[in-house]
Amino acid sequence: MNEFKELAISLVTAIFASGVIQFLITRYDNKKGMEREVKTLAEQHAIDKEEIKKEIQDKVGNLEAKFDKRIVDIDEKMDRTRAEECRTNILRFSDDIKNEVYRSEESFKQIMMDIDTYNDYCDTHKGFKNGLTETASRHITAVYENTFFDDINT
Repeated sequence: MNEFKELAISLVTAIFASGVIQFLITRYDNKKGMEREVKTLAEQHAIDKEEIKKEIQDKVGNLEAKFDKRIVDIDEKMDRTRAEECRTNILRFSDDIKNEVYRSEESFKQIMMDIDTYNDYCDTHKGFKNGLTETASRHITAVYENTFFDDINT
C-alpha cells in the first residue's frame, strides 16, 4: 500500500506540476500576446499621431489661404473706398471753388494728391466707374495754376 500511496502522491505531484507548467506557459503566451497588442497599439498610435498632425497642418494651410484671400479682399475694398473718398473730395473741392470758398495752397496740394490717387486707381481698375471727375479735376488744376502761379509769371 505504501507503493500505491507513493504512486498516488507521484501522480498528484505530476498532475500538479503539469498544471503549474501549463499555467506558466499560458501566462507566458498571454504576456507575449499582451506585449504584441501593446506594440500594435503603440504603432497604431504613431500612425494616428501622424495622420492627426497632417490633418491639422492641412486645416491650418486652408485657414491661411482663407485669411490671405480675406486680407486681399479687404485691401481691395480699402483701395476702392479710398478712391471713392478721393472722388468725393475732388467733386466737393471743385464745387467749393466754384462757389468762391477760399482754399489754401496746402488744400490745393492735398486735392492734387487726391486727383493723382484717384486717377492711378482708375488706371489700374478698368471696371471702376470713371469720368466723373475729369471736368472737376481740370477746373481745380486751372484755378490752382491761376491762383498760385500767376504771381510767379508776373
